Amino acid sequence: MKTKKLFVAIAAFMSIGFGFTACIDGSKGNSATFPSCAVVVGYNLNMGGTIIGTPYGYCAAPELTSTCNPGDGLILNSFMIDYDNQPSTQYTTASNISVSEVVPVFQFRSGRYDLSDLGVYTLPISNVLGLSSNPCYGGKVFFTLASKDNGPNYLLTYNTAEPDSAGIKNLYLQAQPLSASTTDVQKNYLCDLSYLISQFGSDTTVSSVNYRYIKINLKYYTGMSGTNTPEYKTVNDTNSPLYISAFKDGL
Repeated sequence: MKTKKLFVAIAAFMSIGFGFTACIDGSKGNSATFPSCAVVVGYNLNMGGTIIGTPYGYCAAPELTSTCNPGDGLILNSFMIDYDNQPSTQYTTASNISVSEVVPVFQFRSGRYDLSDLGVYTLPISNVLGLSSNPCYGGKVFFTLASKDNGPNYLLTYNTAEPDSAGIKNLYLQAQPLSASTTDVQKNYLCDLSYLISQFGSDTTVSSVNYRYIKINLKYYTGMSGTNTPEYKTVNDTNSPLYISAFKDGL
C-alpha cells in the first residue's frame, strides 16, 4: 500500500469536511494520546505489520498484528503517538493501543431491488444514533444502531432503479431479527461502501490529495403503515445530505 504521513482529515457527525489541519509527523517531540474509531486497512512488513486508518490519518500499529485482520473496524479507547521514539521518519507508529471492541460488519448491496418486499428484514430499527466516516477508512462507515434485538443482521441497500435526486443517493437500512429483546439494544457496526464510492462517486482534489465522494440520504425501516407499506425515516435533513469519501488511490 502507499504510505502517507499522518495527517488530520476533519470529520463531523453526519458529514465530511475536506479541510486539513496540522501534520502529526513525529517532529513535535513528546507524545499525545487520541481516542478514535479505526479501520485495519492493510499489512506492511516494512512498517512492522498492521496499518490502521484513523480520523487523524494512517499509522503503523504493530501491536495489533496478531489480533486484527484487514477490514476490521475497531473502537479504540485510545492510542499514543510517542514523537520522541518513532522507529522511522517515513511513517508514524502508534503504541499503547487500547481496543474497546472489534466491530461487526454488515452487508451493503447495490442493484435493482423492490424495497417494499422486506423478505426476512422485518425488524423495525429504533434509531440511528451515529455515523462516522473518514477518507482514511477506505470507504468503510461506522454506524451506531439501536433495535429491539440482541444481534440482528443489518442490510444497507442502494436501489439502482430509483432515480437520484440532484446526485444524492437514497440508501435504505433494514434489519433481520435474530434474538428478540424487550428493550432497545445499541451496538456499533461497520459497512463497506467502497464499491458505491468507486462506481458512482464524484472526484475532488483538496491540498493536492485526490478523493472520490458520494452524497446520500440515509433511511431506516421503522415499521409498516396502516396500508401495509414499509415506512422509512431519514436520518439526515433532506436539505443536508451526508458525504462519504475515500482517497481515490485507496479504492
